[in-house]
Amino acid sequence: MRTITAAAVFILALGTFGASASEPEANDARLSEVVRQTEATYQESGLAGLIALSETCFSAPRPTLACVEMDIAASQIDASFATNMGIHRHPYYEPDAFFRRATPVFVNAGMNMQQANAYLLRTTEFVSHELAVRAGTL
Repeated sequence: MRTITAAAVFILALGTFGASASEPEANDARLSEVVRQTEATYQESGLAGLIALSETCFSAPRPTLACVEMDIAASQIDASFATNMGIHRHPYYEPDAFFRRATPVFVNAGMNMQQANAYLLRTTEFVSHELAVRAGTL
């Protein structure tokens, strides 16, 4: 649990310096660190740790885009695990649940739907690439 708290504090702190409505693209080095922290949490605490990390991040008074980025990385880790095991994804990471968490963050960041979609596309592609590199499949 100590690692989850430390990772949550780190990810919340990243939000202070993270992407904003005026610059919705995440900084690659910062986003890479979010992916690293998310993966470390998974390796130490499994899926329960990822969900706890997400819940901690999104329960902050004003969740940031770093929470969304972490959730995207965690969702991709969950999808990979579920595919490899031949099981269903965890309901926490289903698209509807993700958008219920992420939409208020986009609104608070001043993003319209087009900006949010562009941000999600770029972030998802970056996270996918980063996880593939870390797994040695790229």
